[in-house]
Amino acid sequence: MNALIIYHQSPRCLQNNLGFPYKDLKRELPFDIAVNNEYKELPINKIIITSNDLRNIIFRAMMFINSYCLAFSRDSIPNSIYKQAFWYSVCQLVNRVKVTKSANVPPDLVQSWDTHRASITNSVYNQSLQSESRQFLSEACTELATCYTNYIVENFEKRLLSYLRYTLQNLLVVKFFSEEYCYQFVCGGDPSWPSRAPSLEELQKSSIINTCRLLKSHLPDKVTLAALSAHPEKHISVFLQILSEYELEHTSHNPFDARWLPLPRLFGLFSKPSFHFRSITISANSRYCFVSRPLSRGCNNQLLLFKSLITLLN
Repeated sequence: MNALIIYHQSPRCLQNNLGFPYKDLKRELPFDIAVNNEYKELPINKIIITSNDLRNIIFRAMMFINSYCLAFSRDSIPNSIYKQAFWYSVCQLVNRVKVTKSANVPPDLVQSWDTHRASITNSVYNQSLQSESRQFLSEACTELATCYTNYIVENFEKRLLSYLRYTLQNLLVVKFFSEEYCYQFVCGGDPSWPSRAPSLEELQKSSIINTCRLLKSHLPDKVTLAALSAHPEKHISVFLQILSEYELEHTSHNPFDARWLPLPRLFGLFSKPSFHFRSITISANSRYCFVSRPLSRGCNNQLLLFKSLITLLN
């Protein structure tokens, strides 16, 4: 069994132990070499069990939340789906555990969950988690919240530009329009009509401006990286508009149509659930789950616990 073991500590702790300046290094080692002999069997078994439990719970949680957000009755997507506490509460529902913090749950979520589990077979994961696995579930929910946020932030510019290029090229307009004028117009930047642009008829100019205004109406006043990260849900509306245009293109397409451009690719609004085995994060708070020792407090005590579990001398 192979694993990439990465240990993180605060810069101040590293400076106190290693001096300054220091250099971070990463080593990739087979699990059976990196773990000290006395802990080999126990961690491997716990990692396999924990990873299996996490993938079952998280897969079901993602399936439910994706369908919940895409429900026709929903006017907007709650910002809470980009928070760790929300995902932890959803995972508790999936695992048939009482939700410990109901403030993280939108008012209609529990009712939607009851409808979902009644209609979808095996939507509930009945296997009880090991008590020590809940720390890993909490950290996995942090990764989920980050994953859903990054799915919007990292794909926003690419998908908006792809749509603009596709639309403008259908109007026989060169593609630099999309970056220099349209993208800036839509995102509340400083648009400038390209000086090297060819002469266009008034109807073409009007069509370009109307396309930009339509997209802009689905976005906040100004799109920035900070705004995308803070409120991804406010930027999904423009994706829905783009998808509706793409779906019309697909619906109206006939097999023998001669096209100027190939059909645009449809895309999802949220991260895709995966049933692959999940990796688990061995952090300062979770390492004690693998060894019969209480949770260590303080940087040096945690370093000693890490040293007893992992060896980098091989």
